Amino acid sequence: MKFLLSAGEASGDTYGAQLIDALRRLVPGAAFFGMGGENLRQKLDRIHDVLKQHVADGKLPGTVVLVARKGKLVYANAAGFQDKDEGKPMALDSLFRIYSMTKPLVSVAAMMLVEDGTIQLTDPVSKFFAAFKGQQVSVAKSDTALARMSYALVAADREMTVQDILRHTAECGSS
Repeated sequence: MKFLLSAGEASGDTYGAQLIDALRRLVPGAAFFGMGGENLRQKLDRIHDVLKQHVADGKLPGTVVLVARKGKLVYANAAGFQDKDEGKPMALDSLFRIYSMTKPLVSVAAMMLVEDGTIQLTDPVSKFFAAFKGQQVSVAKSDTALARMSYALVAADREMTVQDILRHTAECGSS
């Protein structure tokens, strides 16, 4: 099962005309279909209930939840407001400005590849990007004669893995 969960205020862009039509055909009235069990439906309803409560408590202005299973959209629901001041309710086709979301989006994409068996978390990054083969790391050493720290490049103890990248422990100097 793959989740796409977006929360926040929507932009005023009207890009979603095709998406609107597709969602209306696929999910009339945010209905469930092809779910294969009441238990899953109840779990998804609980997600919606929690998000509605966050909206009611003022923690989120609005949310849109889409759940796909085996490549098909099986659940879609919206709660809250696109524009709370104007009372405009959130819609399934609401668009969101997502700033600084590269890391989370790439992480989700990578985990989808892991789920599909295309990559493993333990794969070295150099398997996909040859430039990362034979990486060196900077090691600090104390220079007592000059009373300062100096740095030297040494071979890394091990290769950086996909898991290191996803945990942001690869120390590539990114922010």
